[in-house]
Amino acid sequence: MKKIKITYFLIIFMMAYNGVVNAVSNKPTISILEPRVSSEIKGYLNKFISPGMLENELISSVQSTNKFNILTRKKKNLRDIRSEQQFANSSLSKGGAAKEGQMSASNFVISTEITKFIFYRKNTAIPNISNKYKQKDSGSIKVNVEILDTESGVLKRTFILKESFSLKQKMTNKKTSFPHKSNIDKMYRKIALKMVNELIEYLFPMLVIDIDDENVYLSRGQGSGLSKGDKLNVYHAGKELFDPYTGESLGASERKLGVLKIVEVKPKSSVATPVKKGLIDRISIRDVVRK
Repeated sequence: MKKIKITYFLIIFMMAYNGVVNAVSNKPTISILEPRVSSEIKGYLNKFISPGMLENELISSVQSTNKFNILTRKKKNLRDIRSEQQFANSSLSKGGAAKEGQMSASNFVISTEITKFIFYRKNTAIPNISNKYKQKDSGSIKVNVEILDTESGVLKRTFILKESFSLKQKMTNKKTSFPHKSNIDKMYRKIALKMVNELIEYLFPMLVIDIDDENVYLSRGQGSGLSKGDKLNVYHAGKELFDPYTGESLGASERKLGVLKIVEVKPKSSVATPVKKGLIDRISIRDVVRK
């Protein structure tokens, strides 16, 4: 009887383990390259730009969605991996690491370029008062993003992300040249969140996953840009459309059903209610939802 219980436990464990492995393997694998900086950006501003910091924010934001496997492309990490592979293949190790030249490739590469960067402090002297200035800080950043399919080499999507800040004017006793660098970090985080939302919208359109008498449950949760009170449009997908010349899929025809309002954002899903009565009866599971 004891052997039967152990065998039963092992079977259940292997089923659960295989479920986790399959769930992981079904996630798209992506690599995020270190952002490039356009040569058009003025030289003195380059000292404020940290491509590595922006890369870290992009990676962190993508990881928080739990929808992707991320392969590192950081040179330091790749050197560490190669070192470990060489150790695994040495006489000191029993192996276990992937052999050199046999690491997995990603499904998609995310390539970014900072094409515009402004970081400015305006100091205005107050008339008739010595060493008194009005100080106004502002800045902006523009990032071009490309999503590349590694299997076909096709550029699947491009988009531009913009972020800016403008602080309230304040009084100061001295002139200083630039705003605090923390403002750049905040722009990086906001850019990263916007990129993740675009990436998820492209690969994982927001869908209706369940419906009850009052609520509609959506496939997006925390970290996806949704907030309580947001209003979203819900669409019913029709037939798939194709380009008559190339045969390429153009997506499905859509019919707008109405508007939903977010009432709760959970870690991995959200709850919405119809703005107008009667809408819930016309919504189906897998209907598409967008802002």
